[in-house]
Amino acid sequence: MTEEYFEYNEPAAIGVSFRRSGRVYYFAPNDWRVRQGDQVLAETDKGLDIGEVVFVKYEVPKTGDGRPLKPLLRLATPEDLAREAELRKKEREARRVCEEKITAHNLPMRLIAADYTFDGQRLVFFFSAEGRVDFRTLVRDLAETFHTRIELRQVGVRDQAKMIGGLGPCGRPLCCNAFLRNFDPVGIRVAKDQGLSLNPAKISGICDRLMCCLKYEHQMYLDLARNLPKAGQTVNTARGQAVVKHANMMYERVQVQYANDETDDLKADQVWALDAPRPEGIEEPERPAAPPPREPATEEPRTRQRPPRREPSARPPRRGAETARPAEAPAPPAAEAAADEDAPTSRRRRRRRSSKRKPAEGAAAPPAAAAPGPSPSRPPSPQGAAPAAAADGAAPADGQQPRRRRRPRTRPRRKGPTPPQG
Repeated sequence: MTEEYFEYNEPAAIGVSFRRSGRVYYFAPNDWRVRQGDQVLAETDKGLDIGEVVFVKYEVPKTGDGRPLKPLLRLATPEDLAREAELRKKEREARRVCEEKITAHNLPMRLIAADYTFDGQRLVFFFSAEGRVDFRTLVRDLAETFHTRIELRQVGVRDQAKMIGGLGPCGRPLCCNAFLRNFDPVGIRVAKDQGLSLNPAKISGICDRLMCCLKYEHQMYLDLARNLPKAGQTVNTARGQAVVKHANMMYERVQVQYANDETDDLKADQVWALDAPRPEGIEEPERPAAPPPREPATEEPRTRQRPPRREPSARPPRRGAETARPAEAPAPPAAEAAADEDAPTSRRRRRRRSSKRKPAEGAAAPPAAAAPGPSPSRPPSPQGAAPAAAADGAAPADGQQPRRRRRPRTRPRRKGPTPPQG
């Protein structure tokens, strides 16, 4: 190693970032040897303030106003750092007093932070509000309380998140609060170029704006998109022309669909434009040989035999329909005695059937049925033939009233227990 390697090259500019604003201001080194992370004192438009060195430039940066750089005053001493810690305590007390004043004046504003300059000549309050707020009376009240110059500065939602801090959707501290110095504009086109979901809940940060990290890889996605065809574009493949359905930029692959509705997943170098020549290394696929022609069939075509007809299954008789009963065989002599015992029951059945069949009005009465003869095993009825004929449904004799059939008694339906009446 030579001695020239250890020579100190004075930088052209020193980038200093102050605590609240986060922006980088450039100052002339003024023969001060500083490194990144040192605390220095500098003269700003707002007064004397203390900041941290973030950049060391060996080329003069371009500034918008074109004015010469202000010089650094000096490096911060332990006494300066102790005074800075004391000012931080006074800022917390000033913020508590300002919140009470805002509540007393009933102003629609939210206080975010308070900041003292290093010389203590200026006190700046940062707040957020939905619209313009008339805080002139509040400023006069605060000036009488703190006996210094008061400044109220309204900031947006992104600056509010930067001052307060927090954790992002990724679980890490907010980029704007950790290392970002300036806010780059992020539009919805950035999310579309990366193929992200346009759901605001997924691409927005805690400030309800598009996340700043979407801008980090945007240029890489643009470079990848130049080498891939767009969806819906017709391209050439080894199997012929196809339509691009989807392009995966991360894997550099495309999904294509052929004319026969078949799909395939190909690499980006396996497709090319219609007007471009075939790339080297891509060969046409081997087509399968055509099958030999079939010989004409000599056998007679088989006829399709009709299956035998199934017989309809016997269905059960419909409810209420009368079915024909088979004729009963003549009872044997041994069963005639039992048939005579059931004669009164059969008469009642015939009596009920005959009472249901009433002649229509104006029609002649049907002829009287002949009275059945007495059973050989039973003596004749003492009441005579006339009552029996009337019971069988025949016309009654002169001067006698027809007997009316009594309706069967039915038991009344039981009702539930009657609730006690109170």
